[in-house]
Order: sequence, then structure tokens, then C-alpha cells
Amino acid sequence: MKMAANADPPVSEMLRNPELAQTEREIERTRARVSRSMIALRDAVSKRTDWREWVRERPGLFLAAAFALGIFWGRRAGRRAGPAGSR
Repeated sequence: MKMAANADPPVSEMLRNPELAQTEREIERTRARVSRSMIALRDAVSKRTDWREWVRERPGLFLAAAFALGIFWGRRAGRRAGPAGSR
């Protein structure tokens, strides 16, 4: 039976070819390094896009923004309702 051109070489051939075994080890090390990098990147992106982290780092800024937004919405709602004595 013929072996396909792109099939993996038999184990006995890999044992006889130290360069092939070395290349396999290098590929595995590279895969592990890329995997660690991807996990670190995912964690960094998750941390940077988490609104809770932003609030923890800058509580005063968010408190001031919430206060300003409350005043803005309160004034806007007051204009819609009209003067208090007009009802």
C-alpha cells in the first residue's frame, strides 16, 4: 500500500532522523509560546475593556460624570414637565 504524499512519516523514520525530532520539539515550543501570548493578550484586552476596572481606577471622575449627567437629565425632564404651577 502506498503512503500519501502529505502523510506523517512513520515513527521509526522520525527516530532515525534527529533533525526531524528537533524540528518537532521546536514547533511544540513555539506553539506553547504563542498560546501563552494569546492568553496574555486576551487577559489584557479583557481588563482594558472592563468598565468596572475603569471605575476602580478613576472613582472621582466617574462620580463627577454621574453627578453632571444627573443634573443634565434633571433639568431636561423639568423643561418637559413645564412650570410646577401650570398643572
